[in-house]
Amino acid sequence: MRYALIVAGGSGTRLWPMSRACLPKQLIPFINGKSLLQLAFERLEGLVPAENRYICAGQGHAELICNALCLPQEQFLGEPTGRDTLNAVGYSAAVIAKRDPEAVIAVFTADHIIEPIDQFLKIVEHGFQIAESQPETLVTFGVAPSLLAYIWGFRMLPLSVHPGLRENVLHAGVFVCFLFLVCGASRLARFNISSSTNLQPRNPGKPGHKFFVGMPIPAGAGIVAAVIHFFNGAPIDNSWIALVWLLLLIFTGFLMVSNWRFWSAKEVTSGDRHPARFFTLIAVIFSLIAWNSEWALMIIAFGYLISGVLARLAYSWHRRLRRPHQPGPA
Repeated sequence: MRYALIVAGGSGTRLWPMSRACLPKQLIPFINGKSLLQLAFERLEGLVPAENRYICAGQGHAELICNALCLPQEQFLGEPTGRDTLNAVGYSAAVIAKRDPEAVIAVFTADHIIEPIDQFLKIVEHGFQIAESQPETLVTFGVAPSLLAYIWGFRMLPLSVHPGLRENVLHAGVFVCFLFLVCGASRLARFNISSSTNLQPRNPGKPGHKFFVGMPIPAGAGIVAAVIHFFNGAPIDNSWIALVWLLLLIFTGFLMVSNWRFWSAKEVTSGDRHPARFFTLIAVIFSLIAWNSEWALMIIAFGYLISGVLARLAYSWHRRLRRPHQPGPA
C-alpha cells in the first residue's frame, strides 16, 4: 500500500515576524489563501489516498494542522521536541510500518512550491513503481550538483576544439566532479556527528554566535546553480574555460570539508535588535533577483563563498598581529 509522509516541522524563526512559534512559515496561508502545507497535501491528490497521507510536525501544531487539512488525529504524528529531518522520518516510518508492514512510503516536505504538478505526479508515480518492484531500493529525486557540474562544464565540450586537451579535461572533470560529490558527502557526515564531537572552526567567531564549520552543502550547490543560471544554461564550449570551472569546483569542494567558519542564517532570530534592517535587506535582495536574477544570484553565491575566505584570512592576520614580538639576540 502507498503512503505519503509530509514533514512539516518548524520553529517559526525563518520568516519572523510573519512566522512565529505558534504559526511557522509552512502554516501561513499566503499562497492564494492556502498554506504551503495545504498545497503539499493537495498536490498528492490522485497519487496517494487521503487516508494514507500522514503529517509529521511538532505536537503543539496538532490541532491547527488537523483542522486546516480535515486530518484525522491518527494521521498526525507529533514530535514532542524537534530533532531534525532524519529523526522525524525515522519515527514516522516506524509508526507507519507498524500499522502496515507492506507500506511503501514517499517522503515530502511542506515548504515547497512545485510546478507543473502533472510532471511531478508522473515522476513520483515512477518512483513508487520502482520501489514496489524492488523493495530493497531507496528512490531519491533531484539533480545532483556534481552531475550537473560535469554535464554543463565538461561533457558538452565540442569535439572539434582542441581534441587532445578536450579528452584530458573530460577525464579531469569526471574525477573532480566525483571529488566534489565526496566532499559534499563528507560535509554531511561531519554535520551529523558534530554534535557529539563539538567540532570547532580553525577561525572561531564571537562566543555565543552560531556558524557553520565548513561551507554548507546548499551553498556549494548554489555556486554551481548560480554560474549555470548566469550563462542561461548554455554549456561551456571552450576547454580553457572548462579548466577555470574545474578549479572553481576543486576550491568549492575544499571549502565544504574545511574547518573554516561560515555565517549561519540561524543567527537571525525573533530576538534580533534590528529586525527592520533585516527585512529591508531581504526585500532588497528579492527585488534584485526579480530585476536581474543572473547577476543577483551570482553575487549572492560568490559573496557567501568570499565571506568565508575573508573571515579565515582576517583571523589569520589578526592572530599574527597579536603574537608577541620576539627580540633578536643582542
